Amino acid sequence: MIVTLYYFAFAVALFFMLRLASRLAKTILTSKKYHKVILRGFPIFELAVWGAFVLWVVNQALGSSEYATLATASVLIIFLLIISWFFLRDFIAGIILKTEFPFEVNQRIAASNFDGSIKRLGYRSLELEKDNGDIVKIPYSQIASRSIHLQNMEDSLRGHETLVKASTKIPVQTAKDIITKEVLLTPWATTKQVPTIRVVEQTDQTNTYSVHFHSVSSKYAASISQHLKTVFDSKSDEDKS
Repeated sequence: MIVTLYYFAFAVALFFMLRLASRLAKTILTSKKYHKVILRGFPIFELAVWGAFVLWVVNQALGSSEYATLATASVLIIFLLIISWFFLRDFIAGIILKTEFPFEVNQRIAASNFDGSIKRLGYRSLELEKDNGDIVKIPYSQIASRSIHLQNMEDSLRGHETLVKASTKIPVQTAKDIITKEVLLTPWATTKQVPTIRVVEQTDQTNTYSVHFHSVSSKYAASISQHLKTVFDSKSDEDKS
């Protein structure tokens, strides 16, 4: 009984020491790169410490018994299986999901509490961009256990319109070609639908173009609008110089 309390007290002390070490790891003043490495590596270190503790308890309890080697081997196998499952479950779930569902970047996906546009497809997880701009990293194993609604890429696209002002020194057709090229070269617009462009206002100095294009979200549409403005502002500066 006393020996059992001793091991229990040691485990409690070890638990609080690891919690303290975890808090200290989060406050270490180092570069962002190494800080991420420390935070990602700490759970592995913690698991290794608990594994060493269990092996120590087993050896202390069994001593030189003929079952000590068998018990030690069993503990090691269990820990290896736990670690393997932790690393492989998401990888295997990802392979199965990618086989069943044709995931594409910028495609919209809804799975229970997860809803957003796919930003990146990794080996063990995918990154979603929610409507408020937040990036969420979700392990494939969490998605596999839920009902999945995967929107067709064409259905994910939405029409957007923006106004672009260009100098009259740029011929209308040339300006339209520039707009079309710049929109299609951005990573935010679809290349399957060519923008619709028309002149809506003309003055002595500028022509105003209405540009209708397709993107997967209003945020991307704003980025495209800003990009077009930057392109023609730089061309205006070139003309002035």
